[in-house]
This record gives sequence, C-alpha cells and structure tokens, in this order.
Amino acid sequence: MLLLLLAVVIYAVLALATSYLLPFLSVPLVLLVIYALPLLLNFIVYKVQKGEWKFWTALVLPTVSVAAYLLFAYLTSSNGTWIEFAQMNMISDEDMQLDIALNLFDGSQILFISLLFYGVSLASHFISNKVSSKGVKHA
Repeated sequence: MLLLLLAVVIYAVLALATSYLLPFLSVPLVLLVIYALPLLLNFIVYKVQKGEWKFWTALVLPTVSVAAYLLFAYLTSSNGTWIEFAQMNMISDEDMQLDIALNLFDGSQILFISLLFYGVSLASHFISNKVSSKGVKHA
C-alpha cells in the first residue's frame, strides 16, 4: 500500500515538473515521459508488490497513470503551454507533415492512453500469473 502511495506522489511530481519544463523539452523526451516512464514505473511497482496485492496493483496503477496524464493535460492546456509546444514542434515540408494534437483531452487521446496503460498492465499481470503457475499441478 505504501508503494502505491509513493507511486501517486511520483506521478504528481512528474506531471507538475513536465508541465513546467515542457517548453524546454524535445518531442521524443515528452513522449518518453508521457508514455514510457509511466509504463516502466507501473511495471517496477507491480513486480515489487506482494502476491495478494498484485491484481489490485494492476488495476490501480493504470488509473493513477491516466489521472497523472489528465493532470498534465489540464495544467498545460489551461496555461497555453501545450499549444505553444505543439506549434513549435510541428514539422512540414513538401514530402511530409508531422502534427501534434492540440487538444490533450480529445476522446482519441484519452482512449489511447487508457488502452495503453490498462492493456499493458493487465497483459503483464495475466502473463506473469501464467508463467508463475506453469508446472503447478492442481489436485
């Protein structure tokens, strides 16, 4: 339980720091902080958690990750930082165009982030259970 509270604090600090530092970050670094770092933190906390808490951890951590994303989205959208970041990092030439979504609260964004966090968390939980129970015979 203490580990989950620590994860909540880490996510809050991460959302606040990223929203503050957003104008100084590159696109790949922002992608790592928004998508990869929460997955890594969720995996580490899940692996450290004891057996009876693992399933709840697999459900709670993605919820906390999505909440941290929503906090980040709110902070950067309310002060206009995200729109500035998106406009600064849009790339367009004659062969290609790279656009960054201007609305982090768009349904597709929320759906993607939710599917990513819940999907990876629950898949790793079920795979971990399958691997740990492999070879166990039930009477």
